[in-house]
Amino acid sequence: ATDQMTLTVNPLPQANAGPDHLVCAGVSVVLEGSGGTSYVWSPSTYLDNANAQLPIATAETTTTYTVTVTDNNQCSNTDQVTVTVNPLPIVDAGLDSLICPNASLILHATGANTYLWSPLVGLSDPQSANPAASPLQETTYIVTGTDANGCVNSDSVNISIFGVAANSGDYVLCL
Repeated sequence: ATDQMTLTVNPLPQANAGPDHLVCAGVSVVLEGSGGTSYVWSPSTYLDNANAQLPIATAETTTTYTVTVTDNNQCSNTDQVTVTVNPLPIVDAGLDSLICPNASLILHATGANTYLWSPLVGLSDPQSANPAASPLQETTYIVTGTDANGCVNSDSVNISIFGVAANSGDYVLCL
């Protein structure tokens, strides 16, 4: 007596976790799983939904994610994607200062590659790391710095004027 059996061998799904990503700290990125009908990402750390095809990752440190892709035949395969996280630059606008009326002061920004100061009023060059500031009243200047990775951070510096009422209601007098 003989018996026959049909054995069907299904191919593994073509799991794809998408391209690697390079982001700045605090920036979210969508991971791009494909190749199946269900998805499980690990680790689930920093993911909004570890069972989504397109989860949002807000990694605080560089993380390699593995996606397990399952198809309609319950066959599974895996792929990996790395989210590389660059830290934000440590931008420093310098120390708060007090100047005489109609005087100017050189501001000193550090920690980035390019800078943009605001407000523009009273600045010699808002794109310089060291612009001359000539405010007519107490002014808080904000500098936004961008590093070589395109990551952005900011800091501020307050410039007060001798003999001009400060925003706090205090007065500084020249004697």
